[in-house]
Amino acid sequence: MASRRDKQAAVSARQRIAEQQRAEQVRRKRTRMIMVGVAVVVALAMIIGAMLLANAARQREAAGEGSDAYVSGLSQVSAPQLDAVGVGAARDAATPVEGGEPVMVDGKPRVLYVGTEYCPYCGMERWALTIALSRFGTFDGLEASRTPANESSIPTVSYEHATYASDLIVFDGFETADAEGRPLQTLSADDDATLRQFNPGGSVPWTYWGTSHQLGASYDGGFLADANPDEVLARLGDANSSEAQGILGAANVHTARICALTGNQPGEVCQAPGVRAAAEFIG
Repeated sequence: MASRRDKQAAVSARQRIAEQQRAEQVRRKRTRMIMVGVAVVVALAMIIGAMLLANAARQREAAGEGSDAYVSGLSQVSAPQLDAVGVGAARDAATPVEGGEPVMVDGKPRVLYVGTEYCPYCGMERWALTIALSRFGTFDGLEASRTPANESSIPTVSYEHATYASDLIVFDGFETADAEGRPLQTLSADDDATLRQFNPGGSVPWTYWGTSHQLGASYDGGFLADANPDEVLARLGDANSSEAQGILGAANVHTARICALTGNQPGEVCQAPGVRAAAEFIG
């Protein structure tokens, strides 16, 4: 009897092992199916996301908003383009600071810009200022932006997340409110005091070089109203276009003002015909 019981126990044990193995196989198969299902869902989500992004880009372009390619294009405007325009349709909107001296940071003169993301004139000014500053250093983190369409929407860039590196100057750009007018970036106590000293009303855009300061845009950018920024960038290649006359003319004026801070360095920028013409224009 003992031998029969032992055999039955052995058979039972083998059955349990077989059942466990089958259960393990089922579990592994289920796990593989789940993993495959998850992979399929992730792949579909990535495809759908890419399609949505592409569609959003097409919708932006169809609505006149353009792509984001113009942002990097602002740092690639050539010297011949700028020289062909000279002063163009720029205006000298800066006011000299009596006895003013460059504000030095780490041994370099500093340029300060204060604006908001809802201000159309700020949007206009950032085109010219960004082009000028890109002749002395490099931006990182510039983002495409557009002012709200209260009257007309201006395509532009935002300095909120941008950093700027240069061996010759320091640039700090502040966006103190977003497109909805909500507080965004905060000036330091010193910068706020300087703003209040020269611009008590706090109007924007406001640019400060230490030796002078400017309230408002340095050209009439009415052509930017509801414009496609890719098309605006393309028209900068035509020296006679309103876009080139305004934006590049103002960029040369900004460049000349910065050259006055750097001791006319770098020479290839500050001695360029367009910059020399702008230097004579602003005196």
